[in-house]
Amino acid sequence: MWTFLSGIFLGWGLGSNDSANIFGTGVAANIIKYRTAIILISICVLIGALLEGPKCFATVGMFSKLSTTTAFGAALAAGIIVALMSYLSLPVSTSQAIIGSLLGIGIIYGFADFGKLYKVIICWVLTPIGAMVVSIVLYKVLRFLFERVILDLRLRSFFLTGGLVVAGCYGAYALGANNVANVTGVYVGSGLLNPLGAAAIGGLSIASGVLTYSRKVMRTIGMRIVPMDA
Repeated sequence: MWTFLSGIFLGWGLGSNDSANIFGTGVAANIIKYRTAIILISICVLIGALLEGPKCFATVGMFSKLSTTTAFGAALAAGIIVALMSYLSLPVSTSQAIIGSLLGIGIIYGFADFGKLYKVIICWVLTPIGAMVVSIVLYKVLRFLFERVILDLRLRSFFLTGGLVVAGCYGAYALGANNVANVTGVYVGSGLLNPLGAAAIGGLSIASGVLTYSRKVMRTIGMRIVPMDA
């Protein structure tokens, strides 16, 4: 049981840090209450982890051959970094933390596989660029709708609130589906857990971080809001 504690700690840190990316702006803009946001995130994260999380376990496990001890150490190292960033109110990539810790252990034991790292790095580079492009397009579409089509203020408010909740719930679902492998994928790679058990433990640990320690980073993300009428 002690072996899983570092993964649970990493999941807690991931939840406390990454939940801000989902509803941070909505909470800061008073569109959705903080308590409502963290409850929605926790539920959708767990659903995403259970339904689609096991798909990504192989990607995390392919960077090094893990024993019980190395799996524990990799998760603990990443968990410490993520928790420290949450304490400092700084958003951080849990994927980079766990991949870095796996490669570090691989370097020590001489079996780090850097040949497969380029695929992950490409994703790290393209993800923010893709999100930037999509956000620009969505901003222009929404601005057009608000200026030409949706003129009633109450309808605008309903549209924004409903859209934020739907997008946030889907974002939380994707967070669980994509990131649960970062939390407990090392245990699947070492044979300590099956994919479904790893998804359940990882999803619950992420949800615990969302519910207990997500306010600080959420405030940091919320400070970067750009008003729609700017």
